[in-house]
Amino acid sequence: MRQFRFEYIDAESFGEDLYAFQKQRQSSQTETKLFQIFSEVLEPETIETVCTVIGRIFPDTLYMGCSTSGNIVDCELSSRITVVCTVFELPSTRVGLFQYDLSGDSVDGITEMILEETRKNPWVKAMELYFTIPERSTTRFCDNLKGVREDIQIFGGVACSDDITSDASCVFSNVLGILTRSVVVIFYGGDELYVESVNVTGWKPLGRKFRVTRSDGSVLQELDGIPAYDVYHTYLNIKNDENFFYNTLEFPLFYEHNNTTILRTPVASNADGSITMTSDIDIGSVVRISYGDPGTIVESIRQDSGKIAAFQPDLLHIFSCAARR
Repeated sequence: MRQFRFEYIDAESFGEDLYAFQKQRQSSQTETKLFQIFSEVLEPETIETVCTVIGRIFPDTLYMGCSTSGNIVDCELSSRITVVCTVFELPSTRVGLFQYDLSGDSVDGITEMILEETRKNPWVKAMELYFTIPERSTTRFCDNLKGVREDIQIFGGVACSDDITSDASCVFSNVLGILTRSVVVIFYGGDELYVESVNVTGWKPLGRKFRVTRSDGSVLQELDGIPAYDVYHTYLNIKNDENFFYNTLEFPLFYEHNNTTILRTPVASNADGSITMTSDIDIGSVVRISYGDPGTIVESIRQDSGKIAAFQPDLLHIFSCAARR
């Protein structure tokens, strides 16, 4: 299994790069390919051009993509659109691509369709998810996937844009095209394919613990009996205004849930002192404000890299919080 990266500058040069790549790989007729497009550009016309070039040169190859707030190639910030082709060289490897319309189908219906695909296809070993920025909490979606087989690895993230304070985002594929309320699901499997997912956080808790005393789904109302906003104002002097989301990006709430470290980011402050979070927070949860300390994050990466080294992967596929950067 190998990955090849391309930077999209214009359709002509991108087409030349793909033709050269096709010629290079044409002797390997049994391998499976998957193209993934990561774009800071949200204009449908530009994204469609990239997809059209791929579809013309590799007409039977799956492709998908999402908006991002930045891309990296060879340890440097790259062009606004990058394309990654994953080549599965073993004939036993299988890839399935599905896309669902969140504006047309219910969350319950979509998650049941995903679970049904895993039941019908015992070869599936991993599931990768790409979400557009949700209008509501993603908790129900995640809860509904609890019925997935325990041997299936699940990973992925939310697609953002170059303005991470904006709700604008999109995902797309050669299944349903470009959608602003959608989820793309990729299934990986095969007898000779092995997948391991590692969750790296490294965020550092700050200050005292608080107990959630009132909440309504993703709306956090009270911590220790006081309005949730007051905690951010008292400890960080963050004002309850239009800049609240941007000012709290570096200070999500940190807590443990099901043996996993969870970070919940505030997305808005409300007039009644409540805070709207990215997902639900249960009453009784014990939370702390956290901070992305660079030293702590790097040390966490060093520790978790030992797990990766022991696994000895052919490739790493990294999706970072709030951005692919």
